[in-house]
Amino acid sequence: MSFISDLIIQWGPLITAVITAIIAYITLKVSQSANQSADETYELNKQALKISIDSKELNNQTFMIMNETKKINE
Repeated sequence: MSFISDLIIQWGPLITAVITAIIAYITLKVSQSANQSADETYELNKQALKISIDSKELNNQTFMIMNETKKINE
């Protein structure tokens, strides 16, 4: 039993350090993935906003054309 206790005492800190390093690495990769997803979402939101602005402008132009058409038909 003394041998196992000595082994745990001797290698315990190293095993703990390795496990901590693995957890830190996994956390880093998950964080990088989340940041990439956030960047992609930001870019998609910018594109959606531009489409929305373009759509509004098109609606305004359509409304003006309809008003002009109405004036011509009167």
